[in-house]
Amino acid sequence: MAVIALISGYEIYMKYLHADNNIASNFKFYFFSNLYSTLIASLATAPLILYHFYIFSPYTIFANMLAVPLTSFIIMPAAIISLILMPFHLEKYSLKLMGQGINYVIQIADYTTNFKYAACYFGHIESIALLIYIFGFLWLCLWQSSWRFYAFIPIIISIILMLTTKKPQLIISPDNFAVAINKAGVLYVDKTANKFNTEYWTSWFGQEEIKRYDNKNENLFFKNLILVYNNPKCYDGYIIINLSKFPLSCRHNKVVNKKDFYQAGAHIFFEDGSYKNQK
Repeated sequence: MAVIALISGYEIYMKYLHADNNIASNFKFYFFSNLYSTLIASLATAPLILYHFYIFSPYTIFANMLAVPLTSFIIMPAAIISLILMPFHLEKYSLKLMGQGINYVIQIADYTTNFKYAACYFGHIESIALLIYIFGFLWLCLWQSSWRFYAFIPIIISIILMLTTKKPQLIISPDNFAVAINKAGVLYVDKTANKFNTEYWTSWFGQEEIKRYDNKNENLFFKNLILVYNNPKCYDGYIIINLSKFPLSCRHNKVVNKKDFYQAGAHIFFEDGSYKNQK
């Protein structure tokens, strides 16, 4: 999508950015072309990054303004020179120069990650929001006439859907039957949750930090859900999540038993009583 965006934006790029035959103009052209291409690529791929990784780095443009020149003028030339010199066993100093350039890029990354709001934890977004965005994006990039600007309608709709994606009340994993609970926007994770689940759920909820709680295996009651550890029985009007060792079946209630987690993987439960599995 970044490539499509850069190709589509080339007409704007050539209309407003051009270089004259002098050093200052060429430097200005390089600076703004780098800024423009980084901005276009970052904006085009941001929803995809959010969908898969739940996190976005707003300082990408700043970091690239420093890292790309290092890559273009030091790292890549040094790599090519090293390849040429290798048959003569003279590549030592060019490889050292390339390594120093890579170290500078790593230092730039470390420096920008220490900025305030260097990472924005966005959380899970629905697939339909991403599909609508992709549709609008392709419409904007591929359509040639003035109709292309109507693509902003589905793009804006997709952004609204992303911002209003509802967060679940509970996430339960079949691994030790660890539980994550959303209480007023704060995520509480069972101490039995492994490192992978803890980090994944933290990103999934769009939070930088979580709170741990000690699961005492006590029954927990929510608005439309009941998490049962002991003495399973039917409760009218609730979705029953039965984590006891005894299977439960109710005539008037939807019940999720332990075997359902083994068969379908982790389950996500929402406040309104709806739920889905992550397989």
